[in-house]
Amino acid sequence: MTPVMRAATTAERMQDRARDVYTALGGSPVGKLADALGVTDFAGWEEAATNPEPQIAMGMPGPPGLKQFGKAGQTAIRRMAREAKNPAAREVQQYLREMKNSALFSEGRGTLAKTLKRDVGEGGIYTLKDDVVERLRDIYTIGTGAPGTSNWAGAASDDLVRAFGGDRDLALRWARMWGATSPNTSVSVNTREAVSALIHALEKPGEKLSIKLAQNLPNAKITMAPSKVPNLNHALLGEPLSGDKVEAMAAFMAGHERIPIDVHALYALGSDTNKLGPELKALRKFMAQAEDVPLRGSFTKTDLYTRYEGAFRRALQEIAPNRSLNQVFAELWEGARWHKGLKPQGGPVDILRKLGLLESGAMLDPQRLAAALRQDGWTTRGLKGLFLTLGFGAAAAGEDEGKDEGGGTGDKP
Repeated sequence: MTPVMRAATTAERMQDRARDVYTALGGSPVGKLADALGVTDFAGWEEAATNPEPQIAMGMPGPPGLKQFGKAGQTAIRRMAREAKNPAAREVQQYLREMKNSALFSEGRGTLAKTLKRDVGEGGIYTLKDDVVERLRDIYTIGTGAPGTSNWAGAASDDLVRAFGGDRDLALRWARMWGATSPNTSVSVNTREAVSALIHALEKPGEKLSIKLAQNLPNAKITMAPSKVPNLNHALLGEPLSGDKVEAMAAFMAGHERIPIDVHALYALGSDTNKLGPELKALRKFMAQAEDVPLRGSFTKTDLYTRYEGAFRRALQEIAPNRSLNQVFAELWEGARWHKGLKPQGGPVDILRKLGLLESGAMLDPQRLAAALRQDGWTTRGLKGLFLTLGFGAAAAGEDEGKDEGGGTGDKP
């Protein structure tokens, strides 16, 4: 049989990089000691990276690269970085920099309408094209390869439920409040505003927020209050939120299998836009032709969103069928940010943990919440220690310090 020549896949390049890092770590004094104590198994990891399972050698998805380090391995890397006695830590940082410039399977098709196959199932069941799925797989692989991962479990997080005194319903409502404050707002500011709105709800139960009050909350005002306040009140009452992406974000934070299609999701899909709105006209035309229905009056914006979201969701489930959809999307989102050269920033649960708000009952104490809002830690500079705790190098944590990333829906899943 004639051998087939092909370019190395992103997964294979990552596997080679992981092998080199394991070799460097295993040969270091810290690595030898950790292996001897049974804390790590750098030698075993090097062997696994050198002789991967057949599906990995064929370019199919295998176990995530640097995630195999676990907490002990990441601790060893951070220790070596601090002591500057071994180049392995710098190797990890270089690895992450290279991931930002990794070639993807597909350059992208420009518009979402071009990412869908023409065949449509009954009830508007669409499927993403094969090259689009492979692009998503590449970006997801980059996300899983990072040595630290943000926590986007939302109300599904036992830590968050404990912070609400074990009341999962209250944790769910706050998670949806977080979704309500998400449009055009960075993760840290979004979390701060959701905590500020929570203080109001705890101190004045049953009293709706007004726009004026939201703009003058004593602990942290609500930015863009005219658009956010109605949804905050809906979230407090357990009602659906207005706006497809906002409702998807709220449901995602509540632990449901929804996908907020934001700027990083659009990038991962290969769209040239950074908002979903400009995509709807072409999607409407494509779906009307595919389902043989009139162009006008056949689809609401929600119909278009949920049809495309369904195709997106099924693709992610195909890529990682044995993992939680929400975590798969979160790591795809992280991979998109890394590939675009953006700094890590942590998820809302990570931020609450840093500020001591995940202790039992902490989210039910208005005074404690108000004190937390007065702390440093709600900006990129303040979160620098958090990035280090998550396993990102100091260089990555300080990267793009002070730059505006465009805010909001592009700064979180």
